[in-house]
Amino acid sequence: MLDMSQIERIRDMLADGHTPTEVKETLGVSYPTIRKYAQEDDFSPQRPKASEHPSKLDPYKAFISEMLEEDRHCYHKQRRTAKRVFKRLCAEHGFSGSYSTVQRHMREIRSKGPRGESVRLGWDPGTMQADFGQADFDYAFGGGRTRMRYLPMSFPYSNHEVCEVFADEKDVCVCQGLKDCFERIGGVPPVIVLDNAAEAGRRWRDVTAESDLFRRLRLHYGFTARLCNPNAGKERGNVEGKVGYTRRNFFVPVPEVDDLQDYNRGLAETLDAHSEEQLHYEKGLSWAALFQVDKAHLLPLPEKPFDVVEWASCTTGGYGRITLDGCHRYLASPSLACVSLTVGVRAFTVEIDSPDGTPLRTYRRRSGELFTSDEDPLALLEPLSMKTRAFMQSSVCALFDEDVRGAFGSMATDELKGQVKVISRLAQAYGMGITARAFSDALRATGKMRPADVEMCCAGIRAQGTRAKAARELGTRLADYDGFMLRGGDRDGQAAAEG
Repeated sequence: MLDMSQIERIRDMLADGHTPTEVKETLGVSYPTIRKYAQEDDFSPQRPKASEHPSKLDPYKAFISEMLEEDRHCYHKQRRTAKRVFKRLCAEHGFSGSYSTVQRHMREIRSKGPRGESVRLGWDPGTMQADFGQADFDYAFGGGRTRMRYLPMSFPYSNHEVCEVFADEKDVCVCQGLKDCFERIGGVPPVIVLDNAAEAGRRWRDVTAESDLFRRLRLHYGFTARLCNPNAGKERGNVEGKVGYTRRNFFVPVPEVDDLQDYNRGLAETLDAHSEEQLHYEKGLSWAALFQVDKAHLLPLPEKPFDVVEWASCTTGGYGRITLDGCHRYLASPSLACVSLTVGVRAFTVEIDSPDGTPLRTYRRRSGELFTSDEDPLALLEPLSMKTRAFMQSSVCALFDEDVRGAFGSMATDELKGQVKVISRLAQAYGMGITARAFSDALRATGKMRPADVEMCCAGIRAQGTRAKAARELGTRLADYDGFMLRGGDRDGQAAAEG
């Protein structure tokens, strides 16, 4: 086929009076070609014509269509691939064609299959979308590398984002994330578009079922919730993109997390700074600047904050422990065995109330399917002071280092009983972590664990980092404590401290 420049040369030579023979000899074209383009009267672009070539796959296309129709009723991750179809054709029908032929045909069928129409959606200022994603974290409380959930909450108008990390996707996590977002941005989005999440709510066509806690949150803050259809990510496309964007930009490399609430506070500051730097791909302003328009359309916060908690009644076992999710045990008290207690489950903590309704214990909430057991040392110290022989095998004793445990093991029963009472008193005043460290410091400095020495160490440890402020409050210098410890103290000072 000749290009347009060659065709034009033929017509120009004929128009200049050259004979067809001269044109043939000059341009090297045939007489029929010369006659064809000399008589051509329409040079409009021609519509392409699909070429039909017979394929070895033609006799099997109906069979392939039947298999794909069966797949429509299967879980989308368990449908036949082109490779599986190719192997079946070869094994059952003796197909002699290539795998690429089958692969190309299936790609064509799926691209022509029924698909929902995609329309670019416009989002009013103030509208928010929320969805969960998954990422790995080095979570100290979770025992190392742990796959946890994060909740990006994005504003499509400005592309601004708020995000929090949780151990799982329970409705207390969804509600806590939304509440924290409202308080951080200073208002409530009038419309929130959410994933079809089982814990917050489910939607099937026109039927919507919300969890009780989520419904209470919605009524408290006055926003409208839109639950998307199943497998309809395009209905919340902005936050769908944020799920991957957040993982790639803020969770790589794998973050180290000690306390989730502390980590979330740092993540919020990082996201705010990032929003200041990023320009909107269409509007030319930073996300943070556009977010001011979003904020102008927010509803005001209610006067009373919402308490994100699920209350339940749990019966303790023979050791005074309650069990949540079938595998996570929390100690209430050995003296509260086989009684019914009220338990409040929150996104990050578990609160256990005493029988009279007052808060008794608070633990960091566990997640996952592995069995765990958490014990507040303060719950064990009182019974251990009465059953001193059990102290050496208790979880409280395991909190001290090897040298301190060895010193405890060499004590007589009465002396050890006195030490357990000292531990109980100091743990209530300073916390178990400081108390355990103070025993180590006292033993290392003086070779003994006298109550006055240990208490001085507790005061010094708690005051670290704010030594000037502590000196003003205590009316002395913490260096005096250190000097006293190095000298081993004196009897009058020790007696005064013990008194």
